[in-house]
Amino acid sequence: MSIIKGILDVGAVVILPIVMLILCLIFRMPFGKSLKAGLMIGIGFSGLSLVIGFLMTSVQSAVDYYRHMGGGFTTVDVGWAAVGAASFGVPFAAPAILLIVLINVVMILAKMTTVLNVDIWNVIHFLVPGTLAYALTNNAWIGLSVVLVLSVIDLIVAQHIAPKWQEYYGLTGTTCSTLSYITSAWPIAIGLNWVIDKIPGVRKIDISMEKFGNRLGFFGDTAFIGLIVGIFLGLMTRQPWQGVLVMGMDVALALGDPAAITITVLMIPLCIAFAFIIPGMNYFPVGMLTVIVYMMPMICLACNGNMFRSLIIGAIYMFFVEWGASFFAPEATAMMHATGVQVSGSVTDAFFGYNLPNVIISAIHRMF
Repeated sequence: MSIIKGILDVGAVVILPIVMLILCLIFRMPFGKSLKAGLMIGIGFSGLSLVIGFLMTSVQSAVDYYRHMGGGFTTVDVGWAAVGAASFGVPFAAPAILLIVLINVVMILAKMTTVLNVDIWNVIHFLVPGTLAYALTNNAWIGLSVVLVLSVIDLIVAQHIAPKWQEYYGLTGTTCSTLSYITSAWPIAIGLNWVIDKIPGVRKIDISMEKFGNRLGFFGDTAFIGLIVGIFLGLMTRQPWQGVLVMGMDVALALGDPAAITITVLMIPLCIAFAFIIPGMNYFPVGMLTVIVYMMPMICLACNGNMFRSLIIGAIYMFFVEWGASFFAPEATAMMHATGVQVSGSVTDAFFGYNLPNVIISAIHRMF
């Protein structure tokens, strides 16, 4: 257990390359290509972490401005990284990971799925609700069962969305297996798209990055949109001119799907505004700002890149995610205590708004 925990503690930057190297060798790829594949994943993950860190640094002064305005923020948003890492501290975490891999292999051999989940780091999307169930019931077997059941559901949903995922993002032979987003953002976006399809006039509005960019030229480019949003946020929060310029020049805008990145940028000021609009809001969403970039891709996928729909649906989704993290703060705090991590006062995280199993378990706990 101590050896396994020591390996897990080094984080995704080391674990993911090792897992990819082993998988490539199992499938008889040459060692050189296998090692390169592993290294590229590690480099990519490191780059993503740097981009998110830079994004947070860029808007931190605006965040601080708003945080000082709120007097009712009694809960700390500890962020997904802290909650995810803490979930590895429960007694059943290590065996759960081994069982998840075993179940996946058995399901492939039994032809129950064609998805091989190599996203080992994101088992936290199973472990966090499993840890929550363990915290609320004080029963490790219940917690472990939740984790394993969710790993099976994840494979089923990941296979279901694979054709659409591959068509839109052009990533042949892949799918998304991040449980929180494929079981919440995706179905919610599909449902809200259905509602929009029933509204005359509105259903015909289609603003894609390609059409948007072609009509506006440079002014429709994601870099320019990021510049405008950054300047607006900087002026609104009374930053010096140097700070305003820094907010507008974020390297994150050059990465990933243009529609998803643009919607992510537009969601940042909305996320901050919601902190002062949502009734009974008890935390400032500092940690949530780092996960908006993960929420939007599935919404843009469901909207087929229609930015008008993505913006509306993304705002609705984020509003309820932010509210859920506030409402279920007691359950989030109990979950953190169960991992042995020392936290003072009340804490929460967006996991308790966008992870559907967390919401269901927390709601059942409130009812009974």
